[in-house]
Formats: sequence, C-alpha cells, structure tokens
Amino acid sequence: MGQADRGVEIATGRRRTDGRMRLSVFTHDLLALTIEDYAERAPTLLLTRAQAAEMQRALAHLITLLAESAEEVGAAETWGGRERRTSGELK
Repeated sequence: MGQADRGVEIATGRRRTDGRMRLSVFTHDLLALTIEDYAERAPTLLLTRAQAAEMQRALAHLITLLAESAEEVGAAETWGGRERRTSGELK
C-alpha cells in the first residue's frame, strides 16, 4: 500500500498485477476513488464525507464476515495457472 499526503494507493486482487485502487482528496469536501485493472480504468467516483464514512462502516462490517484460512493464503501465493489476459486467449 502506497501512501502520500493526500492519497492512498492499494494493490487489489490476489496477484501483484491484478489492479489497484486509489483514494485521494479531490477537493476540500470530496474524495476521489479510482479503480484500475489490467490495462483498464473505471470512471473515477467522487464521494462526500458522509458517503466515505458510510463506505468505511460497510467495509468494517463486511471484513468481519471474511474468513481467512491458511489454505487461502497459500493458494494466493502458489497459483500455478496461466494468465489468459496476457496470452491473447481472451481476444
């Protein structure tokens, strides 16, 4: 996770190249949420302070529902499949 004075960047997905999410201060009363995947970028969403707080509460609740087992952690690191996105198979 990268952190700057006015923004935070978080790697997403199980693999290093899956994508990234960036939260940054857009104006004095808005946060910008940008999500990028392999060679794609979704439109930037602007969140008010109230919306950002609601998202924080929702994430806190949903994170408690996640169960992290040792198998899941190991599977993410030892995945031996083939990247279809870079092989041209999806074209």
